[in-house]
Amino acid sequence: MKYLKTMQVVILLMIFIGCKKGQNKIDEDLTMNWIPFEWTEVVKGKDTLKHASMQLKASINDYDDQFVFQFDLGAGTSSIYEVNFKTIFQDSSQYPFKINKKDSTKWNNIISTYKIEDMVVKMNSFQSDTLKPLLLRLFGDKESAKNENKLGTLGIDIVKDKYLFIDYKRQNISILDSLPRTLEKEIDFIDFVDTPLPHIIINILVDEKEHLALFDTGSSAWTIASSKSKFNELLGNSDKVLDSIVVSSWGKRDVTYKSPVNKKVSIGKKEFENFDGYFIKDDPRTKQFEEKFNLEFLIGNTLFLEDILVLDLKNKKFGIAKSTFVKLFAKR
Repeated sequence: MKYLKTMQVVILLMIFIGCKKGQNKIDEDLTMNWIPFEWTEVVKGKDTLKHASMQLKASINDYDDQFVFQFDLGAGTSSIYEVNFKTIFQDSSQYPFKINKKDSTKWNNIISTYKIEDMVVKMNSFQSDTLKPLLLRLFGDKESAKNENKLGTLGIDIVKDKYLFIDYKRQNISILDSLPRTLEKEIDFIDFVDTPLPHIIINILVDEKEHLALFDTGSSAWTIASSKSKFNELLGNSDKVLDSIVVSSWGKRDVTYKSPVNKKVSIGKKEFENFDGYFIKDDPRTKQFEEKFNLEFLIGNTLFLEDILVLDLKNKKFGIAKSTFVKLFAKR
């Protein structure tokens, strides 16, 4: 009997050690394939807005040249700016993709578009699925094309059904096809709000009450933003203006005002206090946006500058990595 018990203990130890080795093997083999991004800056008088937008460098289709794209998860479809495109590709025989001029629409009721047939984006070892972006007609500028090789915007379609990691502190992103269990344990997730829209909409808590918010890397410089009336109702006092910033969004210019947030804001287990938010004056366009998307807030990159976000686009989950994730995976 004693011999049997000893054997049972030995077998259990061997199983435990084998499982541990298997887990370590997964950890050792996992490569995040980090892709660097850069912040653009906007100088306003003596001040510099350091996180105006996220920029990625990528090649497309069979071209080895690197082009600059803004990374904008608020855009449902990736896009190419026609002015930039024709500045870079002056000879139509060099076009990297086909443009379907018969498929013409009005994007956001603002910009006329053509449909691009097929485009594959490559960044380091990452290669996207075949995308069908829009060519934004008469949009863009020659200077950014000449000076930066800027070509357009990468939208949320590039990470459809994938796992996106944004490491703000180290200025890296990673796009994976699957999420290993060892990694999943290092992330605190909440579910997206179920919506037919191709956007990341989540519930946030403001003083323990739920409110709908759109997470948008294109609204980069903002922590949290709303209309003036929503700001007064839910976040703070719009009379306490600390600064104002003129922002351009798809050809439209808006003045946003910075003001202290005097409420506790929570996303999952993460709490945010004593920070500044932004508001836009109430107008018909702002009201239309709130009603169309049933939203109260926009959340941008600068709320998470010390964090690693994990966006599970396959299972519709929004995550913030735990501190243990940084030790295990941030440098891989």
